[in-house]
Amino acid sequence: MKKVKTIFSPRKLVVWLFLLLIIITVPEFTRPSMSQTEAIVNMMCVDTEAGNFNVAASIITPAEGKKANYTIYNASGKTLGDAMDKISLSIGKEMGFSQCEVMAFGDNISEQGVISALDFMVRLKKVSRNAILMNFGGDIKDFGEAVRKLYTDKQIKIEQVINFDKRYILTEDCTIDNFYLGYFNQTTIGILPKIKVQKQEMNNAIEVQGSDQSGSAEQASSGGEQQEKLYLLNDGTMSIYKKGIKLLEMDESQVQDVNLFINKDYQGLVILEHITDDVYNDATVVINITKNKPKLKAVFENDLPVYKIDNTLTFYIEEIVQDEQKSSFMRRNKEFYTQTLLDAIKEKVKTDMTETIEFCKTNKLDLLKVFENFNCFKYGQFKKYTDKVGKENYLEQIDYQISVDLESAY
Repeated sequence: MKKVKTIFSPRKLVVWLFLLLIIITVPEFTRPSMSQTEAIVNMMCVDTEAGNFNVAASIITPAEGKKANYTIYNASGKTLGDAMDKISLSIGKEMGFSQCEVMAFGDNISEQGVISALDFMVRLKKVSRNAILMNFGGDIKDFGEAVRKLYTDKQIKIEQVINFDKRYILTEDCTIDNFYLGYFNQTTIGILPKIKVQKQEMNNAIEVQGSDQSGSAEQASSGGEQQEKLYLLNDGTMSIYKKGIKLLEMDESQVQDVNLFINKDYQGLVILEHITDDVYNDATVVINITKNKPKLKAVFENDLPVYKIDNTLTFYIEEIVQDEQKSSFMRRNKEFYTQTLLDAIKEKVKTDMTETIEFCKTNKLDLLKVFENFNCFKYGQFKKYTDKVGKENYLEQIDYQISVDLESAY
C-alpha cells in the first residue's frame, strides 16, 4: 500500500499528467502545416478533348497579409487521375481538395456525361459536396486564367459571379449535393449555371487581364508577355442536365419563366408593348415584379391528372414610354393602373408560362415539380397513370390550368 501511495501521490500525479500532455501536444506543434505537405486547391476545372482529360487547378499559396497568391496549373492525360498526377509531380505535392470551393465542367465533358468524373472527385479526392458546381464555356486554360485574375486583381470570387442576382436567375443552389439529388431523383434532372469566358469587350462582363501567374504540368511562370483581355460573363444562361448529360441551355428569359412556377424569391421585369386605352396611347410599359407566390396543386379529375398553377404577383410600374417620352415616376399613381394594363399583364404572364409548359413537354424535362407533387400527394392514382402512359411521357397528357392574380406593391 505504501508503494502505491508513493507512486500516485498528488505531486507525482501532476508530473505524470504534465508529461502525458507533452507527449500528446508536441507532435502537433512539430507537424508541418497543410500548405507544406499539400497543394491547396480552391477551384478545379475539367473538360475533355480528343479523348484526353484536360484539367486546370487553382492553387492557393499563403502570403503575408490577407491577400493570398493564386496559380493556375494545367495538364492533360488519358484519365482524370493521370492529368492530376502530372500537376502533383510538377509542384512536388499532392493536391489537397479540403478547401475546394468550385468544381467546373466544360461543354465537351458535359455533353458526354459528368457523373463518373464527379464521383472520382467526391469519393476519391474528397471534394466537399457543398462545393459549387457549374458549367463553363470556352477554352479551359482561358477560363482558369480568367478566374485567377478575378481572385487576385478584382478580389472577387467566382461564387459571387455565379450567385449575382440569384433571386432573378437561379432556381436552386448549384452545389454538388443538389446536383446529386437531382440525378438520383425520378426526374434525373440537374440545373447548373453557365459561365462563359469571352475575349472581346462586353458591357455587362467582368474584365480580367492576361496571364502573369499561370502554369502547366511542366512549369509555372510568374511573369510573361501581356496577353489579350479575357472576360467572364454570367448572362443568366443555365445548363440543363438529364442523367448527368447536358441536353440543352436555357437563356435568361426562359429561366425567369421557370421561376414563375417554383421560385418564391423570383423578381423580374415584364415588358408590355402597344398598350392603348383612355390613359395610354400605344405605350410601352415596364412592370417590375417584386414578389411571386406560386401555388402548385396536383389533383385528379375524372381519373385524369390536372396540375393547377395559381400564381399571385406583386408588382409596380417601373417605366412608361409614350409619345417618345419616358417616365419612371408612375409607380404610386393609381390612374396608370388601368384595367387594360392589368389584363395585359395577366395575358403576358399566362403566355410565358404556357410556353414554358410546352418547352418542358417537348424536351421531356420536368422543371416544374410535376412528378414530385403528384407522387407525393396522389401516389396511387399517379402510379396507375404512369404505368399506363410510361414514365417518359407523363408530362404530355396532364391538363395544366393556369391562374394569375395581381397585387399592387403600393
